[in-house]
Parts: sequence; structure tokens; C-alpha cells
Amino acid sequence: MFELDRRPSAPRRRILTDLSRHNRALILQTLRERGPLPRHELAGATGLSKAATSTLVDVLLSDGRLAEAANIDPARVRGRPVGINPTFAAVVGLELTNDGLIRGVVVNAAGDVLQTIEAGFSATAGPEATADALAAAVRVAAERIESETPLRAVGVAVPGTVDVTEGVVDWLPTTRNWFDVPLQTLLEARIGLPAVVDWRAYTATLAEIRFGAGREDTHVLCLYLGEGIGMGIAEHGAILSGAGNQAGSIAHLQVVSSGGPRCHCGMQGCLWAVASTPAILRRIRDGIEAGVLSPLSQVSDLTLAAVLEAARAGDRLSQDVLEEVAGYIGLAIATCVHVLNPNAVIVAGPLAEAASLLHSTVERVARHHIFPWLRPVPAIRFSQLGIHAAACGIAAVALDRLLGVT
Repeated sequence: MFELDRRPSAPRRRILTDLSRHNRALILQTLRERGPLPRHELAGATGLSKAATSTLVDVLLSDGRLAEAANIDPARVRGRPVGINPTFAAVVGLELTNDGLIRGVVVNAAGDVLQTIEAGFSATAGPEATADALAAAVRVAAERIESETPLRAVGVAVPGTVDVTEGVVDWLPTTRNWFDVPLQTLLEARIGLPAVVDWRAYTATLAEIRFGAGREDTHVLCLYLGEGIGMGIAEHGAILSGAGNQAGSIAHLQVVSSGGPRCHCGMQGCLWAVASTPAILRRIRDGIEAGVLSPLSQVSDLTLAAVLEAARAGDRLSQDVLEEVAGYIGLAIATCVHVLNPNAVIVAGPLAEAASLLHSTVERVARHHIFPWLRPVPAIRFSQLGIHAAACGIAAVALDRLLGVT
């Protein structure tokens, strides 16, 4: 007589494993968003049963991803809250710029910034030399991390489009002009840790919707403005990247109706050609060469920071250039608002440091060009996360992968 084989089939085991993984991710995501919760509240927040929640929490406590909160008054809360264990891991997030800078942050598993990093390297470095520079920055970060918090992952935000699944930089423009560079593989071979690579316009957007000016909004556009330009599109917490991971490539949106400065893409009048850091510095130099009086004529190494300082001090040349730039930004925002209908637009990147100089003109020009009956009327805000927003965002991506949230 034949007996039934009661062992679960491979497909059933796989389904159960996937369901368990999904539920663990749900618990971790809920705790990341809401902070420590008692188990019964966590069950209510996730929709899981109390028994399933308790079992999964025990698993996550045992592997170190969760920890019980300390110093809780038992009279005020039923059950000891559990939360993400800050000492489970440290993660390094690095932003690579086109002008030879690596900006970075070190965060713990709870997302708290522990350290900031900044290093210089050659703006024309090739892939191997760039990977060497990034690995050196990771080693510097590792030396600053407390011994009880192991460094477990690294993220890199780059000024170009990326195949995130493979960690390949599809295209990195201007000084390097990379194509199909396996940066993730190059870096992992040097540091012996898992790495993730993404476009910094997306990672800055993620930072804004999680920790910054867009955390209360459902439909967000985030313009990254610096030596490069890009835009992230977020809807209900998810970044919309498009079919080829290039949605939001607004650097080459034409904002000058006829002619205009030539862009590195070969066209004229692109947003990058009139509103990027190189465009601002070129306009300042052109003004000085034309005989416009400015204290910046005495500055040998002209930087965006020097321009902003001069503008705040009353330099007319700097103020005029920034006023013109603000107009182009406002026009670009109006165009994107008509297409994507957000409820908030955020200006991030190095130019966000000029909020007091740009905001009123950006808002005035954008409002002038936005269809008056468009609803909702989007808020226009400048980032308050500073120059490390993109690095914080890529650290969050790396941390999500490490914890198993994504």
C-alpha cells in the first residue's frame, strides 16, 4: 500500500520562505518608519497576527537586527518595545561628484549619522582610479567607527544614470564620460563588502522623502542642482525610475527659447548650460572679463561657495547671475509640474545652500508659468539636509538591502 508523501513540496517551501521574508521586511519597515513599538502595537500596525509577529520578532532579535528598548517605564507602556538595533551595522554612503569630490556619511542601522567624510581626487580619473579613491574613503570611514558596530555595506551615489540591479554606471557625463562601467564590482573587489550604486538625483530624493523637506508629501519632485543636474520623482515613498532608469534627466530640458550657451551635450539652452555650478562660475568669469567690478576678481580659485558669500555680502555681479539662474530653475519647475502634478517640489544639492538668495525668484517665476487652475498647487521648498543629502540617501538604500527591507 502506498503512503502519501507529506513532506512540503519545493514550490510550497519556497512560497513559505518568501512569505516569511516579506513579513520580516514589513516588520522592519514599520519599525524604521515609526520607531520602537511593543509587539502588540507592531502586530496592529502591520496587520499580522500577534503570534506571527512575536515569532518573527524573536527571529530578528536573535540575529541582531532588532533590540529591545531600554529604560522604558512599565507603567506607561504594555510590553517592552522593540526597535531596529543601532549597533547591528554601520553603513557608509558616498557621493561622487564631477568636480573631484567624494562626500560621505557613516550611519548606524537606525539611520543615525555618526560621521561625515570628504575627500578629493582627480576629476578626470578613470574607473579603476575612481574605485581606488572610493575604497580609500571607505577605509577612512571604517577607522572612525566604534568597534561594537561592524561596517557591513557601502553605497555610492554617482552623477550619472545607473543600472541598479547590476551596479553598472550606464553613463557618467562631462569630465569622465564613462559608459557601462561596473563600478559596484570594482568597489566590492577592493573593500570585501556588499555595495550598491545609484544615481544621486534618486538618492537625494529618497533622503528628502524619508528625512527631509518631503517627508509629509505623497507626490514629490526633487531637483538636484550642482555641478550636475537631475531630478527624482517620488510617489507614496517609491522612486519612479522609468523603463531605463533615466526618468528625471532634466539637465537637457531646454529653458532658453532661442540660442543660449552651448551644453556639453552639444545642444544650446539646456538647463545644465545655464543653472549648473559650472554655468554660474562661467557667467561670473565672463562678467569679470567684461569689466564688471566684483570682489571675486581677486579670487584665484573661484567656487560656488565664494559666489554665494559674495552675493550675501552685496556683490552685484553675483546677485545678478543668481537671479538669472533662479529664473531658469523656476521655469524648469513649472514645466515639470505640468507634466507630473506633484504636491511638493524640493530643490536639493549644493545650490540649495543658496535658498535665501534664490527661493523668492524661483517661486515667483514658477508660479507665473504654472497653469493657475492646476490642483494641487505644489509647495516649493529648499532642502535643509545640506550637501550630504545624496550620501544619506544612498546609505539608506544600502541599509535597506542589508536589513532585508527591500
